[in-house]
Amino acid sequence: MKKNYSLFLFFFFLFSVSNAQLYEDFNYTAGDNVGGNCAGSSCNNNNWTTHSNGSSTTGTINVVSGSLSYSGLASSSGNRINIPGNNTTTPRDINRPTQITGSPTVAYFSFLLNVIDNTQLGTSHGDNGYFIHFGNTSGSSVTILFGRVSARSVNSGSNYRLGIQNTSGTGANYTDVPVDLNFNETYLVVVKYDFNGSSNDIATIWVNPTSLGGSEPAGGISNQSSSSTSPTTFASICIRNSSATPNAFIDEIRTGTTWASVTPTGTLPVKLIHFSGFRKENQNVLRWTTSHEQQNDGFYIMRSDDGIHFAAVGFVKSKAAGGNSDSPLYYEFTDQPLSGNRHYYRLAQQDLNGSQKLSSIIVIYKNITEKDGWIEVYPNPSHSTANIKIISSKKENWQLNIIDAAGRIYLQKNLISNEGVNVFPLSIEHLPPGTYQFSLKQMQNGFKKTIMVLKKINF
Repeated sequence: MKKNYSLFLFFFFLFSVSNAQLYEDFNYTAGDNVGGNCAGSSCNNNNWTTHSNGSSTTGTINVVSGSLSYSGLASSSGNRINIPGNNTTTPRDINRPTQITGSPTVAYFSFLLNVIDNTQLGTSHGDNGYFIHFGNTSGSSVTILFGRVSARSVNSGSNYRLGIQNTSGTGANYTDVPVDLNFNETYLVVVKYDFNGSSNDIATIWVNPTSLGGSEPAGGISNQSSSSTSPTTFASICIRNSSATPNAFIDEIRTGTTWASVTPTGTLPVKLIHFSGFRKENQNVLRWTTSHEQQNDGFYIMRSDDGIHFAAVGFVKSKAAGGNSDSPLYYEFTDQPLSGNRHYYRLAQQDLNGSQKLSSIIVIYKNITEKDGWIEVYPNPSHSTANIKIISSKKENWQLNIIDAAGRIYLQKNLISNEGVNVFPLSIEHLPPGTYQFSLKQMQNGFKKTIMVLKKINF
């Protein structure tokens, strides 16, 4: 009886993870602008729309090369923007839809802030220094500006402070955040807004919060001063350059309905947890699974005959509503190469803003079917012996590296596989308990496969 082997090539590969409704990394060309350069309103550029501007001024809010970053927060990407703190040349207000759907009564936004200097700052939050907030509408007309973050100068211009206001109207004022902040230093700012039923809305701000991801921490500063002009939707996030707003860099804007969604920790927008392929009749079938998607447009399927030069052979649209999901999603694509016995594939995941990230590479042999295995390590977890199974279509040379979590190589070993099923028992009793990368490299073509193996405590 023919023995069947299943082919599942698991690649634990991070594309870029959180569940924010909007993630804005300003991945646009440095020197370009966001919101357009029109006098007046109603122009747009790079996903942002001008909703307020001087009738005769065309100054812009520009994209600046490089990202702001904050320790513990998910890695930054793209570029940043500069609000110039010059109301004479750039009295421009811009907005972008939050992509928050449904009718939530609580929402958050977060951003990285680096105020460059004391330019234009007033000494009171009432000096018109609010520069970022939610909007009740989006597009060329934004009504009800709420969750307002303001900046003011303190200590004779040596430092600054932020303030928070729920919204404008009866009784409105700002609550000062009692922390002196430094110029040219990057801070993580998180704002929560609560419609709060029939009572005054509540806006809460955190600067460099004590914890990221998970549950909302204590320590926020709240304001519920205004009793009028209550918003009803979290339609847009707005950036404002006016008469007392700071000269500042802004980056990594996120909106969402949970604390965790706007404070992701060390992860990226799409997490690919499974990518495999097999031969079926005269076709190659690819399957992959994501556990999280954020701002995902979809996947280009890239094919190569040599593992070096790739070309797109198809595109699969994201199954996530609006490109955002925190549940597993399963994908499949069928390709029919015209010739060749070996084909290499990788995925080019594309964000809604057009940026792309590449997955690891898999290879499919013409004579390896869905019921044939290729590479596997078992048992996993293991505590004494790990078996490396390789199914080859011909004689092949491999290099095995076993690497610990700190990147140290514990073992390097050469393997030779023959046509058919090959099993290489490997003693791992000497390895300390932990997670290891079993990295296999095919020496003829340079193809690499990495499998995460858990070493258990010896009994």
